[in-house]
Order: sequence, then C-alpha cells, then structure tokens
Amino acid sequence: MGLFDTPDFRKSFVEKHKNHKVIDLGCGPSKFPGSIGVDFIKSPCVDIVHNLNQYPYPIEPGIDAVFMNHVIEHVEDIPRTIREVHRLLAPGGELWIATPHFTDSSSYIDPTHKYHLGLRSFMQFCAPRSDMFVMELAYVVLKGRWKNLGYEKYINTRPSKNEISRRARIWEDRYSFTRRGAEMFFILKKTG
Repeated sequence: MGLFDTPDFRKSFVEKHKNHKVIDLGCGPSKFPGSIGVDFIKSPCVDIVHNLNQYPYPIEPGIDAVFMNHVIEHVEDIPRTIREVHRLLAPGGELWIATPHFTDSSSYIDPTHKYHLGLRSFMQFCAPRSDMFVMELAYVVLKGRWKNLGYEKYINTRPSKNEISRRARIWEDRYSFTRRGAEMFFILKKTG
C-alpha cells in the first residue's frame, strides 16, 4: 500500500461484521459476504426479493449492520429509506453507504441515479440535528494527481465523529469541480 492510497473501508467493515447479522440492501449479483441479500431483481445472491421503495421492508428489526453499496442514489426517498434502516438496526448497529460524489461523472452517467450526493448529505440524520445516528466515517476519494499528492488524506482528516472537516467543507464548496471527487464512504452508527 502506498503512502497516499485510499484505505480499504469495505474490507475492514466486512471483517468487523463477518459473524454478525448483516443485510445487503440492493445487493445485485454480488452481496456482502455472509449477508442476507435484498434486491428487486431475483438472482442467485438475492435472498429476499423486494423493492426498496416500498416500506416497511419485510425484515425483522435487530440487524447488526446494513450494507448499501451504490444503492442510496437510486432510491426515491432517501430520508424514508434511512428511517427504515434505522428501524431495522439494533442499538449500536451500523449502516455502510458507498455512493459517487456529485462531481464524479458516474453520478450523472447512470440515468437511474435520482440523487447526486455530497459529504454533508447524511449529516441531517446524525447528532445533534437528529438522534438517529453518529457519523463514524465520512470519506471522499479524489481523482488523479490530487490523490497522488496527498490532498485526499489532507481533506479527509476529521476533527471528531459527527463532523466533516473544515478542509473537506472548503474543498467541496470551492474546489470540488477542479479537484474532482470519485466515490464516498459513510458509516453511520445507530444511537441508543
């Protein structure tokens, strides 16, 4: 691993939850290892066929982790989906989200993307605005030379949980269209 490589957040999340009850919402043809896969298209990886835009989900509460890998940008109602995930999670359960940053072309190329999200898109679900979650991780991957120069690490240094760094806010507000983002990772931990 190089000095400025992006940490493998997915691998550490998989390792942490390998013996837990995990739901992979929108799993598609490759689901989170050992999880219960939910998708609206039947495939060998899908354990529960369900449209994620229909609530409530046919899953009992008490889940240790919910995995949403490039799914949240496809749902019709993000706040309602987040509330439903909150209902499913056990206290202290974690929600993993990966999604393109709004400056990444992949955010716009896929015509099924309903939302184009940024680093602060999920802050409304976290304390102190809401008592639903604590933001454990918010990280944006940068493209090209900005990543190689260490700028990605620089802007992703957070002062504490539930905060996006001042550097990241300045980057997103002023420089994100010239120093473009790629993928973003979030881990939200259910409070209570």
